Amino acid sequence: MSASAPKALAIYAGPVARDLLQREGLQARHVAAIPAAAGGPKGLMLTRLDQFLFGEWLPQADQAIDLIGASIGAWRMATACMPDSMAGFQRLESDYVRQRYDIPPGKRMPSSSSVSEAFARSLHAFYDGHVDEVLAHPRYRLHIMTSHGLHMLNKQGSLRTPLGLPVLFLPMRSPEKHWAYALSEWSLRRLNLATCCLTCRLPTTTCQHANTA
Repeated sequence: MSASAPKALAIYAGPVARDLLQREGLQARHVAAIPAAAGGPKGLMLTRLDQFLFGEWLPQADQAIDLIGASIGAWRMATACMPDSMAGFQRLESDYVRQRYDIPPGKRMPSSSSVSEAFARSLHAFYDGHVDEVLAHPRYRLHIMTSHGLHMLNKQGSLRTPLGLPVLFLPMRSPEKHWAYALSEWSLRRLNLATCCLTCRLPTTTCQHANTA
């Protein structure tokens, strides 16, 4: 491999973790939490890795693991908690690439509300009958992360949304990270829905913890 060839994998570790990796390599028993980011294409690409991790590698140990996800990352981690997670991952991949949203006559694209409603129906169909099993998994503790927009971002709009989003992203380029974080906190309220619902055993839509957080 030439010196200029791109690296396929980058490992970031503190001194204790790095020493452990050098001595033992990465073992399934070392894993305490798995974060799964938002981003549809990214999540779709990782479904085969998910099948290996949850189907072959992680079962080599038995410690409790926190699964943390947002957007498609949340659906991937929820699928890992299903009784037959391997079949679930295969269906998740298939359903995702085959989703379809009809464009109304005279429009260039479907409305955001119609997309949300259609996607919600597909999620209900996918996890129907498995919610309690997912939340009560004997080993995996599911955390579904979402954000509630505040102030200018408290509702969608053709003007307020494009004006409000830079409030989140542009400050992150600033060297004053504490200011950027404070501005982000002013714009968003972050919620952990699955843990909340595990506390009160109610669906997210009726969970008083989520509605008052």
